[in-house]
Amino acid sequence: MSGKTESALEEIGQYLANPPATSRIIDIDPESAAIILEERNKGNRPPKPNKVQQFAADMIKDAWGLTGDTLKFAPDGRLLDGQNRLAAGVRAGKSFKTHVVFGIDPALF
Repeated sequence: MSGKTESALEEIGQYLANPPATSRIIDIDPESAAIILEERNKGNRPPKPNKVQQFAADMIKDAWGLTGDTLKFAPDGRLLDGQNRLAAGVRAGKSFKTHVVFGIDPALF
């Protein structure tokens, strides 16, 4: 065993395949955030540059904490909410903890 911890991307993939009934707190690393944005952020509204900049600045200053805000994924794995936080993690080059929910019906979002 390599001792390497599971990446956020691997953890999210497992939950997409078998959605839990409640949110999960996941430590999102910048590499996983970039891949989620590239592969799962289809049809979402454009990111808000000011929010991304503000969130990234907070992450760089270690002033970003766990809130009740969630990343939301549809049953097909598409990201429904959280693109600004993910983009901020990429920009800041910092991991961040967040609640993640799975299996959200896009019609209800």
